[in-house]
Amino acid sequence: MKQDVQRQVTILLVEDNEFVRAVTEQILINAGFRVLSGQDGNEALNVSRGYDDKIDLVLTDVILPGMTGPELGSELRRERPDIKVLLTSGYADVEPSEHVTPDVEFYLAKPFSVASLMEKIREVLSFESKSVGASAAGA
Repeated sequence: MKQDVQRQVTILLVEDNEFVRAVTEQILINAGFRVLSGQDGNEALNVSRGYDDKIDLVLTDVILPGMTGPELGSELRRERPDIKVLLTSGYADVEPSEHVTPDVEFYLAKPFSVASLMEKIREVLSFESKSVGASAAGA
């Protein structure tokens, strides 16, 4: 039954590395999520604007061509106020606190395991955006 509920959840995956995007997309699909994807912020915005149903979560790299993940998250939140934003980065010098804002509340360091990704997605989806004090803890 839990997997049936997850099939209702739509995740917009934004990752410029084709291999990482393909592997992450397959992990999410295997977990029962509906996945939309883009290779950069502009493509993700176009995908979002062309998708009429709810997008529950955007899972985006911090560093993207054209615009950053936090910039993308802010733009998506303007267009879809209920969307949750989960940033990822594999750069050791990316400080999560520099990117966590009211629009971008969560961060997960790369590389991540399937288990830590699923745990962080559950955390993000269960988080109430109207609450004060968002979690920025990495997995």
